[in-house]
Amino acid sequence: YLHVLENILKTLDPAILKVEKSDEIENTYIIRYMNRSVIIQDGKLIDSNVLSSGTKAGIEIAGVLTSISEGQYGFYFCDEKFSYIHSDIEKAILAVMISKLHENEQLFFTTHNTNILDIPLPKHSFLFLQKDMNDKDEPIKCISASILLKRNTDCLKNAVENDLFSVSPKIDLIYELENS
Repeated sequence: YLHVLENILKTLDPAILKVEKSDEIENTYIIRYMNRSVIIQDGKLIDSNVLSSGTKAGIEIAGVLTSISEGQYGFYFCDEKFSYIHSDIEKAILAVMISKLHENEQLFFTTHNTNILDIPLPKHSFLFLQKDMNDKDEPIKCISASILLKRNTDCLKNAVENDLFSVSPKIDLIYELENS
Protein backbone atom coordinates (compact mmCIF):
# COMPACT_ATOMS: atom_id res chain seq x y z
CA TYR A 1 0.00 0.00 0.00
CA LEU A 2 2.78 2.43 0.91
CA HIS A 3 4.45 2.16 -2.52
CA VAL A 4 1.13 2.64 -4.36
CA LEU A 5 0.09 5.52 -2.07
CA GLU A 6 3.41 7.33 -2.49
CA ASN A 7 3.53 6.96 -6.27
CA ILE A 8 -0.06 8.16 -6.73
CA LEU A 9 0.22 11.09 -4.32
CA LYS A 10 3.58 12.24 -5.72
CA THR A 11 2.07 12.12 -9.21
CA LEU A 12 -0.91 14.19 -8.10
CA ASP A 13 1.17 16.67 -6.10
CA PRO A 14 4.83 17.06 -7.16
CA ALA A 15 5.49 19.10 -4.00
CA ILE A 16 5.25 15.90 -1.93
CA LEU A 17 8.75 14.74 -1.03
CA LYS A 18 7.82 11.31 0.33
CA VAL A 19 5.14 9.26 2.03
CA GLU A 20 6.13 7.06 4.92
CA LYS A 21 4.55 4.71 7.41
CA SER A 22 4.55 5.88 11.01
CA ASP A 23 6.60 3.76 13.41
CA GLU A 24 4.75 5.11 16.44
CA ILE A 25 1.08 4.92 15.48
CA GLU A 26 -0.56 1.89 13.90
CA ASN A 27 -2.20 2.26 10.46
CA THR A 28 -0.81 5.78 10.05
CA TYR A 29 1.03 7.35 7.13
CA ILE A 30 2.83 10.67 6.90
CA ILE A 31 2.88 12.80 3.75
CA ARG A 32 6.06 14.88 3.83
CA TYR A 33 6.36 18.28 2.17
CA MET A 34 9.30 20.68 2.40
CA ASN A 35 7.85 22.69 5.31
CA ARG A 36 4.97 20.60 6.63
CA SER A 37 3.55 17.12 7.02
CA VAL A 38 0.08 15.67 6.71
CA ILE A 39 -1.06 12.60 8.61
CA ILE A 40 -3.38 9.87 7.32
CA GLN A 41 -4.67 7.74 10.17
CA ASP A 42 -6.98 4.78 9.51
CA GLY A 43 -7.54 6.09 5.97
CA LYS A 44 -8.63 9.55 7.15
CA LEU A 45 -6.74 12.82 6.93
CA ILE A 46 -5.98 14.56 10.22
CA ASP A 47 -5.67 18.03 8.61
CA SER A 48 -7.66 17.82 5.41
CA ASN A 49 -7.35 21.52 4.52
CA VAL A 50 -3.75 21.14 3.38
CA LEU A 51 -4.34 18.78 0.44
CA SER A 52 -6.14 19.55 -2.81
CA SER A 53 -9.32 17.66 -3.69
CA GLY A 54 -7.41 15.61 -6.25
CA THR A 55 -4.71 14.60 -3.78
CA LYS A 56 -7.38 13.63 -1.24
CA ALA A 57 -9.04 11.46 -3.90
CA GLY A 58 -5.65 9.87 -4.54
CA ILE A 59 -5.72 8.34 -1.05
CA GLU A 60 -8.93 6.43 -1.88
CA ILE A 61 -7.64 5.52 -5.33
CA ALA A 62 -4.48 4.07 -3.79
CA GLY A 63 -6.69 1.88 -1.59
CA VAL A 64 -8.65 0.58 -4.57
CA LEU A 65 -5.51 -0.09 -6.61
CA THR A 66 -3.86 -1.88 -3.70
CA SER A 67 -6.95 -4.07 -3.21
CA ILE A 68 -6.91 -4.98 -6.91
CA SER A 69 -3.16 -5.70 -6.87
CA GLU A 70 -3.55 -8.00 -3.89
CA GLY A 71 -6.69 -9.68 -5.28
CA GLN A 72 -8.58 -8.96 -2.06
CA TYR A 73 -12.16 -9.04 -3.30
CA GLY A 74 -12.65 -10.16 -6.89
CA PHE A 75 -15.20 -7.41 -7.55
CA TYR A 76 -14.17 -3.76 -7.54
CA PHE A 77 -16.26 -0.63 -7.97
CA CYS A 78 -14.46 2.65 -8.63
CA ASP A 79 -17.22 5.26 -8.80
CA GLU A 80 -16.29 8.78 -9.97
CA LYS A 81 -13.10 8.97 -7.91
CA PHE A 82 -11.28 11.06 -10.54
CA SER A 83 -13.38 14.22 -10.64
CA TYR A 84 -10.46 16.40 -9.50
CA ILE A 85 -7.69 14.51 -11.29
CA HIS A 86 -6.08 15.20 -14.68
CA SER A 87 -7.43 13.06 -17.50
CA ASP A 88 -4.04 11.54 -18.38
CA ILE A 89 -3.54 10.42 -14.78
CA GLU A 90 -7.02 8.87 -14.73
CA LYS A 91 -6.28 6.95 -17.94
CA ALA A 92 -2.94 5.73 -16.59
CA ILE A 93 -4.38 4.55 -13.28
CA LEU A 94 -7.29 2.79 -15.01
CA ALA A 95 -4.84 1.02 -17.33
CA VAL A 96 -2.82 -0.16 -14.31
CA MET A 97 -6.00 -1.26 -12.50
CA ILE A 98 -7.01 -3.35 -15.52
CA SER A 99 -3.53 -4.87 -15.83
CA LYS A 100 -3.53 -5.84 -12.13
CA LEU A 101 -6.89 -7.65 -12.23
CA HIS A 102 -6.56 -11.35 -11.45
CA GLU A 103 -8.37 -14.13 -13.28
CA ASN A 104 -12.16 -14.05 -12.81
CA GLU A 105 -12.10 -10.58 -11.23
CA GLN A 106 -14.17 -7.61 -12.39
CA LEU A 107 -13.72 -3.87 -12.22
CA PHE A 108 -16.63 -1.47 -12.66
CA PHE A 109 -15.32 2.02 -13.35
CA THR A 110 -17.58 5.05 -13.72
CA THR A 111 -16.49 8.37 -15.18
CA HIS A 112 -17.67 11.33 -17.21
CA ASN A 113 -14.25 11.59 -18.86
CA THR A 114 -14.61 10.79 -22.57
CA ASN A 115 -10.82 10.47 -22.90
CA ILE A 116 -11.20 7.05 -21.26
CA LEU A 117 -12.81 5.95 -24.53
CA ASP A 118 -9.34 6.12 -26.13
CA ILE A 119 -8.17 3.14 -24.08
CA PRO A 120 -8.11 0.10 -26.39
CA LEU A 121 -10.76 -2.06 -24.74
CA PRO A 122 -13.44 -4.17 -26.43
CA LYS A 123 -16.63 -2.23 -27.18
CA HIS A 124 -18.68 -4.57 -24.99
CA SER A 125 -16.66 -3.24 -22.02
CA PHE A 126 -18.48 0.10 -22.23
CA LEU A 127 -21.97 0.71 -20.88
CA PHE A 128 -23.79 4.04 -20.88
CA LEU A 129 -26.56 5.12 -18.55
CA GLN A 130 -29.49 6.94 -20.09
CA LYS A 131 -31.88 8.75 -17.77
CA ASP A 132 -35.50 9.41 -18.73
CA MET A 133 -37.62 10.36 -15.73
CA ASN A 134 -40.72 10.42 -17.97
CA ASP A 135 -40.43 6.65 -18.34
CA LYS A 136 -42.00 5.47 -15.07
CA ASP A 137 -41.25 1.77 -15.66
CA GLU A 138 -37.60 2.18 -16.60
CA PRO A 139 -36.28 5.67 -15.76
CA ILE A 140 -32.64 4.60 -16.15
CA LYS A 141 -31.53 2.41 -19.02
CA CYS A 142 -28.19 0.73 -19.50
CA ILE A 143 -26.97 0.81 -23.11
CA SER A 144 -24.12 -1.39 -24.26
CA ALA A 145 -21.79 0.14 -26.85
CA SER A 146 -21.66 -3.18 -28.71
CA ILE A 147 -25.40 -3.01 -29.48
CA LEU A 148 -24.97 0.05 -31.70
CA LEU A 149 -21.37 -0.35 -32.80
CA LYS A 150 -20.93 -3.59 -34.71
CA ARG A 151 -17.78 -3.12 -36.81
CA ASN A 152 -14.21 -3.15 -35.54
CA THR A 153 -13.67 0.14 -37.34
CA ASP A 154 -16.49 1.92 -35.45
CA CYS A 155 -15.04 4.63 -33.22
CA LEU A 156 -16.50 4.64 -29.72
CA LYS A 157 -15.33 8.16 -28.90
CA ASN A 158 -16.89 9.58 -32.08
CA ALA A 159 -20.14 7.77 -31.30
CA VAL A 160 -20.25 9.34 -27.82
CA GLU A 161 -19.29 12.79 -29.07
CA ASN A 162 -22.09 12.56 -31.66
CA ASP A 163 -24.51 11.35 -28.94
CA LEU A 164 -25.30 8.06 -30.68
CA PHE A 165 -26.28 6.58 -27.29
CA SER A 166 -28.51 9.57 -26.38
CA VAL A 167 -26.75 10.05 -23.06
CA SER A 168 -25.52 13.64 -23.41
CA PRO A 169 -27.04 16.08 -20.94
CA LYS A 170 -29.75 18.38 -22.22
CA ILE A 171 -28.18 21.84 -21.93
CA ASP A 172 -30.85 23.96 -23.61
CA LEU A 173 -31.93 25.52 -20.32
CA ILE A 174 -28.36 26.54 -19.53
CA TYR A 175 -27.95 28.37 -22.85
CA GLU A 176 -31.36 29.93 -22.35
CA LEU A 177 -29.82 31.84 -19.41
CA GLU A 178 -27.57 33.64 -21.87
CA ASN A 179 -30.60 35.46 -23.33
CA SER A 180 -32.38 36.22 -20.06
